[in-house]
Amino acid sequence: MFEVGMSKLVQDINKEYAQSNGYNFPPNTQQMINAIVQWINTHAVRDVSSLKIISQSEVKGGIEYTVEVEYSKGDTTQFKFVAPYGVGIKNVKIVELGG
Repeated sequence: MFEVGMSKLVQDINKEYAQSNGYNFPPNTQQMINAIVQWINTHAVRDVSSLKIISQSEVKGGIEYTVEVEYSKGDTTQFKFVAPYGVGIKNVKIVELGG
């Protein structure tokens, strides 16, 4: 087995990539980078397709929003957060995640 400190997941990603493309395993560095980038693009990277406010209500110190986010990949997610009065968006605190 090819082992130079790679995690099991990285080994599996590289092995699957090498087999699907007819490469030898262990892959060279360029193949390893391509395999990981392809896996991330397929499994993890999501672009926001739409974002809409489902509800809003005043709470102590701010406004609580429930926002629905649709992604180009994966499931739609709802976030609930409080936007405090008189502060910028950088200070918004997520208080509950659901989905």
